[in-house]
Amino acid sequence: MKDYLNKVLDFPKTINKMLPQNHFSEMVNNSEKSIYDWIGQVFRILAFVFLVFMLSNVIVDGFKYLTNGSNGFNESFVEDIEDEGEEEEINNSYYTITLLNPETTDDEDEAESRQETFILAQETFGIDYADLDEDIRKDIVAGDEVEELIFNVGFAEDGAESDDPGALGIIANILMILLFSYAAFPLSQVISHAGNSVAKSHDNMIKFLFRDLVLVVIRAAGYILGLVLLFSAFAGVISFVFDESLFVPQVPFVETFGLILLIPLTALDGLLGILLDDGAVLGIGFVSEALSLIDTPQTFAVDSWSLDGLKTLLTMFASVLMVFVVLFVALPIWEFIIGLVTALIKWIKGPYFPHKAL
Repeated sequence: MKDYLNKVLDFPKTINKMLPQNHFSEMVNNSEKSIYDWIGQVFRILAFVFLVFMLSNVIVDGFKYLTNGSNGFNESFVEDIEDEGEEEEINNSYYTITLLNPETTDDEDEAESRQETFILAQETFGIDYADLDEDIRKDIVAGDEVEELIFNVGFAEDGAESDDPGALGIIANILMILLFSYAAFPLSQVISHAGNSVAKSHDNMIKFLFRDLVLVVIRAAGYILGLVLLFSAFAGVISFVFDESLFVPQVPFVETFGLILLIPLTALDGLLGILLDDGAVLGIGFVSEALSLIDTPQTFAVDSWSLDGLKTLLTMFASVLMVFVVLFVALPIWEFIIGLVTALIKWIKGPYFPHKAL
């Protein structure tokens, strides 16, 4: 009777062995051991996403800058604009910009984007619908659907100048595109190598999550920030040589990396503030200022062939060194904090008086 009962109870196990390619139970049982590989795989996926987004930002934004200039508008100089008051042609270069009509699209997101562009144009050039080209205005009054709105900004001789890059500007910005397209690959490899380091970890889960994984992420963040600033400094050299403004591609997650790098310093600052009851003690604001070069504007320029330009370049290269100094200070600080917390937890679990140390 006992044997029959065991056969009935073991029936699921028997059928499970008979099913082809049924390794799900083994996979679940070994899932805790493979968690390091899974997290490492997430890092490798992030590396690929980072590469795709950065290449997209560099190429798309770069050629958009070459086409539309730093303010993102399609600008042009139009000859022989008719003066409405005197009804005669003025043989002069007239400065215009072209915007997409927000009212000619059914896509709500696209309409909102076009409206934001129109507001930006108002803030930049001070235009409104009264500045529309005469032919465009007549088409709108007639009820025709107009996709492109051409606004007359002013005469070129009155000081209106296009910010579209000239011949040297085109060469300089093409070099910028090539430089940051190249930079995308070593930057993504830093994330991929971080994933490989995570996959090789064999510590217990608590130590892995609060020590090993955090150290890997902080180290990767520091390396990426250092490389971003290094390539930005190389771009500064291009601007210095060509005397041109350069577009700045958006590096994915760069602000997040800056916050991650400062985690150990912020934690230590908070810990000392609690112990000394004095709020912020380290004054790490100077570190944030040193990293502020990472948050670059849409374009930047270095004074060409001047002492001020050389000073700017030296500052940009010095900021690279600052990032690595902060990184190599942050890593042991985090290990110290984790060691301190671990020792405190052990003491709480088994309190004792350290009389042997006296």
